[in-house]
Amino acid sequence: KGCDDGLTCSAGACAKVEAAPEPDGMETPEEEVPTETPGTPDESGETAPEEPDPEDPPADLAGPLVIFDSPDAYEMITGTVELRFSVSDAAGVDADSVSASVEGIGPLALNTVAENTFSATIDISNFEDGLIFPLILIGADDLLGNHSEYARRFGVDNRISVVTALDGNQVSAGTEITVSCAVRRALAPISDIDTKVMVIPTVENLSLTSSGATFTPITSGSYQVYCSTVDGAATDIEGKTVQVEAAAPASVETLITDLEPSAGDRLPVECRAFDTYGNQIIGPQGLSLDVSDNVETQHLGGQLFSVTAYLVGTYDVACNLLGIVDAVPESIVVGPSVPKLSTTWVSVDGGMPASEVVVPPTQEVTVHCSSTDAYGNTVPNTTSHFSA
Repeated sequence: KGCDDGLTCSAGACAKVEAAPEPDGMETPEEEVPTETPGTPDESGETAPEEPDPEDPPADLAGPLVIFDSPDAYEMITGTVELRFSVSDAAGVDADSVSASVEGIGPLALNTVAENTFSATIDISNFEDGLIFPLILIGADDLLGNHSEYARRFGVDNRISVVTALDGNQVSAGTEITVSCAVRRALAPISDIDTKVMVIPTVENLSLTSSGATFTPITSGSYQVYCSTVDGAATDIEGKTVQVEAAAPASVETLITDLEPSAGDRLPVECRAFDTYGNQIIGPQGLSLDVSDNVETQHLGGQLFSVTAYLVGTYDVACNLLGIVDAVPESIVVGPSVPKLSTTWVSVDGGMPASEVVVPPTQEVTVHCSSTDAYGNTVPNTTSHFSA
């Protein structure tokens, strides 16, 4: 990381070095110096020394050196910051001049750990909310009055966050769910911030508390639950999911699409089970059919059955789930199938039809034709033809 403006990097930290000022009221007397060219012999034959670079300050004008032990540069801190550093200088350190301050807090009370070694504790709760990088500034003088300043930044994550927790993530309809909202600053829990809860899809019986909520879903499906602070400054964007399943069976329904089959038809029947809130129960075990006499049943698997009646008539079909019976059975009206057999009778003078009669010549005979299906049911309104 680079140093701030006006500071230079030294010993792993940023430093500002100032020369000691001249004592008040004193002037440096001017001296006449030979005008020799550096690097050329003088009158005595000696070579004149080279002049120092005016950019380089005299060694005895450098201030004390500060070495940070902690924290590391840009180290992310939670809880408290343990500041520790040492100061050294060849001319000696003015211990009373050593000071430390932190951006956003101000001067720190320093403890002397050892000779020229100092420490201080910084509570990060004193910083504002958010992710920030405060600057530590250390100042010190040596015994000659030269002053230096060293700086280092560290990280403080004081962002407010909210975490959502549920006492169950898979429940039956009608079960109360407790939502707990935990508010943290960095990693430290805080309890003086009120929260609110949002449930999607919405529920009518959401009861809020200062740190969460309770609600009782009665419709099966998936619900997303989110905690946030009341002011909306922090929200748990991930939230938690609760899966609501149907409760215990309370009723069954019988579904038949064709209520007027023909004799011998195999008629599909579906049985559906529901809880007390009207949620359909998927894959209920223990289903059967209650039917009228002369009706055959067959279980096709799962919730599907078939029924077959061979004689013309009206029959009731009701689903049964372990004693829970459809209160309103389906009624099917069975009609005759296609004609399979034709029967012929004859009668004389309006007498009873018979399969055989004896009549004199010229006596009129009435022929009666009757059609039935494969199960013996009469098939009405059938057009017949006969030959004599």
